[in-house]
Amino acid sequence: MSTFLGLIPLEMNSLDKLIEPEIKFDKKRDHEVGIMSDDLKKLFTLWRIALRAVAERNIEAKFSESEEKRQLAVIQACELQSKALLLGDLFWIAVKDEFDLWAKPSVGVRQGYRIVWWNDENQTFLGNLFKHLTE
Repeated sequence: MSTFLGLIPLEMNSLDKLIEPEIKFDKKRDHEVGIMSDDLKKLFTLWRIALRAVAERNIEAKFSESEEKRQLAVIQACELQSKALLLGDLFWIAVKDEFDLWAKPSVGVRQGYRIVWWNDENQTFLGNLFKHLTE
């Protein structure tokens, strides 16, 4: 197992503080299906921490005093971006599995760690699947 994958559970268990989703629940649009489990809260937090680290490295790269420091920051940003994408994918897979949301057109998280789905007039699960398969 890679070091990164092995560290995910350790990182999840060592979190001191959780990051809560920022988007407010929309009574007109959102259909709440439940509240995140503790593991989902931790995975969401790790994902957000990774996204923040990517942004920080991108800023370092942009404002580095030397070419060597800039190159190092770019390499770190690329690595962290790949890891953040994986953490995000793991989070959404876990959400859809835990709440059986694979057929829902749009899924999201809201303040209070709420898991929601909503109808998106521009997107349907089967329509997107068919489009993807025919491209």
